[in-house]
Amino acid sequence: MTAATVADTLCTYFSGEYDPQTRTYRTPQLSVPGLAMGVVRRGRPKRFDNADFYLGQVGAPTGCMMYVLLNPGDEIREAYGGSLYGLKRVRHDVTMDVLIRSESAYAEDVQDAEYALRDAIMARIHADRTCGSGGIEAGGFQVGEGGTPGIRWVVGDPVSHAEKTEALLRCTFAADEYLIA
Repeated sequence: MTAATVADTLCTYFSGEYDPQTRTYRTPQLSVPGLAMGVVRRGRPKRFDNADFYLGQVGAPTGCMMYVLLNPGDEIREAYGGSLYGLKRVRHDVTMDVLIRSESAYAEDVQDAEYALRDAIMARIHADRTCGSGGIEAGGFQVGEGGTPGIRWVVGDPVSHAEKTEALLRCTFAADEYLIA
């Protein structure tokens, strides 16, 4: 797999097929009560369009959008049987940033949405540790296996201004490929 196919696979796993016209994934695979799920992107967008946070769910007080980045990463090789055979592990360090916007009357609602969203992301990863890639046996990858760094998250402190509240939930983990090298 390439870095681009790993990112595409993760975005597809969390939000359905890619829409080349909008350069987004628009079929959210997560469900959080009280939170409108928005688009997923393969990188940080140039502009943060408010509609991307709600995907047509007019009237929802709180919405979110996610983007996936692969950075940094590493490659480790182990030689077996001389210089021609071995095993290679390619690690893609994944950062999923979920931006949350809300017009809810209380900032605490955004904090609750962050916790619920973190739980939904973890449940989705636990449902398929290959995140739809087929796993290492099929030339794909696995997530959250192999010890350090595991699956980590940072639940951001909601910030309110002009009766709107925003927060950032960051989830990081390694997507590991194993290849005969």
